[in-house]
Amino acid sequence: MYFYSWKARGAFDPNNETHIYALHFVFLPLINVALSELSRQWNDHPVTTESNYSPRQLWTQGMLQLRSSQLSAVRDVIEGENLNFVEFGIEEEGPVPSIEVSETVSVPESPIQLSNAEVLLLRQEVSAVPVDEYGIMSYLIALGVLGRIEHL
Repeated sequence: MYFYSWKARGAFDPNNETHIYALHFVFLPLINVALSELSRQWNDHPVTTESNYSPRQLWTQGMLQLRSSQLSAVRDVIEGENLNFVEFGIEEEGPVPSIEVSETVSVPESPIQLSNAEVLLLRQEVSAVPVDEYGIMSYLIALGVLGRIEHL
């Protein structure tokens, strides 16, 4: 929603690689923090149909109840095995879901390649700005820094 209004005001052009880079630079960390917080809150919220236990408590309770079983997922957790996340959640004897090609998203690599010093400069300038509610100031600062870098 915000990005549409930015586009209408000329602050964001989705066809401009510099604008896309600045948007990713500013918002990906913010989105990841918000998703981590959502995940933490979700895993710790009480589930009324489960005697107000949280999903994390239910998972722990299930692991403790099944600790003597021979289920490989439980054994791996109990024994502290390094989990192979590529195969995590796949049952050895169960069906393997097929991956639908239409559900994949292809994100092209950015043609903007910054040196470590340029990324550091961009981080310093953006982090010096107080985070506003919508991130517009950080985004505009990032655009300005990227514009200066392009003209060096």
